[in-house]
Amino acid sequence: MLAPLFPAAVSLPDLLSRISGVRREEGSILAALSVVHRRGDLAAEGFPSLSTWLMVHAGLSSARARSWQRAATEMPFLPALAEALSRGEISIEHALPVFHATARGHRETFTRELAEPVPSDYVPGHRLHTLDEVFADIARHELPGTVAAAVKELLSRIDEERQAREFTARLDRRHVSLTPTLDGSWHLAGHLDDLAGATVSAALDSLTRPDGEGDRRTAGQRRADALRELAENPPPDLTGPRLTPPTVVVTIDHEALVTKVSALPDAGLHDRALTNPWADLDGTPIPPAIARRFACDARVLPAVLNGDGRVLDLARTRRLVSIAQRRALSIEQPTCAFPHCTVSWRRCEAHHIHPWSEGGPTTLDNLAHLCPNHHGTAHGEAWTFTRITAPDPERGHTPGDLLWTETTSGREFTVAPRRHKRRKPTAPPNRSAATRPSPRSMGGARPPRERPQETVAEGRKESAKS
Repeated sequence: MLAPLFPAAVSLPDLLSRISGVRREEGSILAALSVVHRRGDLAAEGFPSLSTWLMVHAGLSSARARSWQRAATEMPFLPALAEALSRGEISIEHALPVFHATARGHRETFTRELAEPVPSDYVPGHRLHTLDEVFADIARHELPGTVAAAVKELLSRIDEERQAREFTARLDRRHVSLTPTLDGSWHLAGHLDDLAGATVSAALDSLTRPDGEGDRRTAGQRRADALRELAENPPPDLTGPRLTPPTVVVTIDHEALVTKVSALPDAGLHDRALTNPWADLDGTPIPPAIARRFACDARVLPAVLNGDGRVLDLARTRRLVSIAQRRALSIEQPTCAFPHCTVSWRRCEAHHIHPWSEGGPTTLDNLAHLCPNHHGTAHGEAWTFTRITAPDPERGHTPGDLLWTETTSGREFTVAPRRHKRRKPTAPPNRSAATRPSPRSMGGARPPRERPQETVAEGRKESAKS
């Protein structure tokens, strides 16, 4: 007689034991698949890939078949993760974020010896010698989502330039569409970058609190009502773009603010664990390079932490660009300060020429309007720029001009601010009755003609003779 499909007596410990057995079996299958995959047996059978063979013969979905293929390909290079996977200590979901990273060209990063072993955050006295061991240790004690976040944190530490490029790509994908539908309603869709999304979310969250216990609206309905309220009753500060007070907080470790984390040994593992990000935006981890850029934005409140995680500084007043300063800066710089860029100041951000993180003051002489695209350029390494303080006639430098230098070629470009100079005052002419305008001419369009004093004197002599 067959056992009942749904047994009456079942315990949670028994279920956990059986789940661990499934993990072990899956790990052993992946190890066997790795051997078959490396031998090339599937090519002899006419299958272009392991994932195709798994879909055809094992009935796996395309997504799961690709995951198994990725695991079978990368397991030989990551012995610590492979061992934990084959023992059932972790699931394939724990290991996949690392497998994806190694497949993208970071195998050496995960397998080479660390300059100095790092202690385990979970097992006292246990020391780890490679990033493979570090992530196996994290995976044994954390959820798969935490492992994925730790991988993202690592990549942001070791390759800041790539993270900056990816942020620029996300910025380029930004869009919002509002389309009327056939029934008269409207469909809203879009994609926002990190800072824009956090800003919009903070603005909507401030208006989405339920109106008492009788409020039966869903969270989505409250957000829709909040969006309409913002459109119908914009805050007074919204009348001038970019003049709104800060609404989001970027938190960054002081060391990551003033130095490049990629320059630290072993990706800064000795200073901060991968599960403890260097920086975050309203609680969402972000790369330090992007955090440094956001800390320069006057719409963001930067919280700088010391080594113990205590707040060293929260939005020093000297960092924030006031409304009066933005308006004064708009007179001097009506467009983006990058050479030949014509983006209006209303779409620009106030950037500290000498970085605020390095003690740069929030004064007009240290501020420049930069559009979002060239703000990223200013934080990159392809260009440097500063404000000229001493005249140099040979190079055409005038104090107050902005000097941009292309780092690869050394070419220089100067951007002169719009200057509102008064004419030099001149001594008023000594007008006589002969040259003084008549009352009739006071209402004319053409001003009275001034005559030199010698001509006036000669005219007086001739009139006296006559």
